[in-house]
Amino acid sequence: MQLDEIDLQIIQLLRQDGRMTHEAISKQLGLTRPAIHKRVQKLTDSGTIQRYKAEIDWEKLGFPLYAMINLWVNASDFQALFAEIKTMCTPSLYIESSERITGQYSIVLRVRAKSTLDLTILHDKLLATNEIKETLTSMILQRETPEIPLTLSGDSAELASEKI
Repeated sequence: MQLDEIDLQIIQLLRQDGRMTHEAISKQLGLTRPAIHKRVQKLTDSGTIQRYKAEIDWEKLGFPLYAMINLWVNASDFQALFAEIKTMCTPSLYIESSERITGQYSIVLRVRAKSTLDLTILHDKLLATNEIKETLTSMILQRETPEIPLTLSGDSAELASEKI
């Protein structure tokens, strides 16, 4: 799908507020609501926009700890390992995402926990798994998400290093 600047502006607005109405987008971009609706539908149908989701304040849910756990893995079936890792969630520990990565460590987990004890229990479970050889954990102290707008470069959309 070929994107233009208006598509990127729509995407940027929806990234900032996924609940923004087509009416509000149309006013901000100076287009009609039906034109915005058609573009959003095209972006959705093409899979460019995959879903809308809520941003969670994890501390208010009782999960004040945020950690990234890198796993040194010796596995041939990563899907089976991901499935096993999912079973390690508890009411006081939530694995927000698990991603396969390059480098010495093969998997990174983004974990929310109620206490360091919960993280310790998870580490013990991970290391009891035959495929996981080592872990490296980093506690996230502060998280910032920069608002970097999308811009067109050549035939595809890329992240810009400056705001428009």
